[in-house]
Amino acid sequence: TSVISSKIITRIANMTGLIRSFLFLQLITLCHGLSSSSPSSSAAKTSGSSSTEHLAAAVLVPGYLTGADELKSLEASLRQQGLPTVTVPMPNWHWLPVMGGRSVRPILERIDFTVQQLIAQLDTNNKEEVEDAMKLHSGNFPTFQYSLIDAWKDFQENPGGVAQVGGSVCPSEYPKDIEPRGIFPRPELSLPNKKKIALIGHSAGGWISRIYLSEREYGGKVYNGSEFVHSLVTLGTPHASAPGPAFAGISWINEHEEQLQQQQQQQD
Repeated sequence: TSVISSKIITRIANMTGLIRSFLFLQLITLCHGLSSSSPSSSAAKTSGSSSTEHLAAAVLVPGYLTGADELKSLEASLRQQGLPTVTVPMPNWHWLPVMGGRSVRPILERIDFTVQQLIAQLDTNNKEEVEDAMKLHSGNFPTFQYSLIDAWKDFQENPGGVAQVGGSVCPSEYPKDIEPRGIFPRPELSLPNKKKIALIGHSAGGWISRIYLSEREYGGKVYNGSEFVHSLVTLGTPHASAPGPAFAGISWINEHEEQLQQQQQQQD
């Protein structure tokens, strides 16, 4: 199983040039197997990533109400440092269906799409060709289909939140038959995959990425992103559980990880 402990993920307030450099150094540390498990570490390895030499690229996950455009500077900086990087290709209005603490499945679909498409690029191309493909989202990197009508229908049907759409605010009780709208084509991948990526989540993108790594069913689907992800870095992400619909997803993933840790301790 994959466990990412919220205790070893640093909360970083912004993304200045200094933080971009610090982020890259953390990823380099992971590449060389020098990652610390102390509370001051800003990066966490998935437990399935025993070999660090397979970190080949990175995916940036935008924070709440932000899109790919806001992360262009960070993306360019990481590429200049030699790490092929792509941001989840979404504008800020794609957050509309998850407002009010609703299910984050629409965002998880976008993360999974981007990760799998990038893995496919890594499988078929060398590093230089992958970097060229990453330069423009509207260019060589694949895109998904999603319209304003899709967003409006998702907003009406997406479960959870203040309005308790679907009957509950708790992710464990979300209806399993509500699928996010849009077309998110997945490539055919050969598993197990040796080349893995780093997930870098800003703000809410950080704790949503933790759900993506999980082997637990969320809203009717298991993503198990740890199959593709070498490490997770979060920037300015809230990780503490708190009451209220807006924190339902955070509380859900914290509870799940705590249960896994207790099970592992009992086995040890």
